[in-house]
Amino acid sequence: MLTILIVGLYSCKEEDKASTVQSILTGVHPLRKMQQVASSEVSQGSFFIWSASYKQEQEMRICFAWKMNDSTYALSSLPFERFRIRFDSTAIIPTIKFSWNQNYTYTVSDDIADIIKSYVTYAEISVREQDWQPGIVLPMNDTVVNKIAK
Repeated sequence: MLTILIVGLYSCKEEDKASTVQSILTGVHPLRKMQQVASSEVSQGSFFIWSASYKQEQEMRICFAWKMNDSTYALSSLPFERFRIRFDSTAIIPTIKFSWNQNYTYTVSDDIADIIKSYVTYAEISVREQDWQPGIVLPMNDTVVNKIAK
């Protein structure tokens, strides 16, 4: 009897976590603003007997304002590599759609930053192709290419 009660309470907690995350992330959300920023440097260090290693790098992030399902705007950020772009000729304004990990092992709160950080695997931005102009920078700049061509 006690086992059934414990299993029942645990499954209710899992459903609460799922409904909190889904209620926030589900759907297509209009974007208001986006900006690329360099976040503070990420550092890692480790020691083992007489050897040591240290790694320091700067992470590029995209900060964005998106309309949540309750019609308020949230300010969030994700690493640059977690974005995907989809061209949509019918898009009047850019939108964002989240794909998230549905393994609800983390503690879920109503804090949007925690939910984005813990669950979102990537974000898909839908935009018209003319609003996302190619900006290709070749590995060699014009000066080097021009000198070789002459």
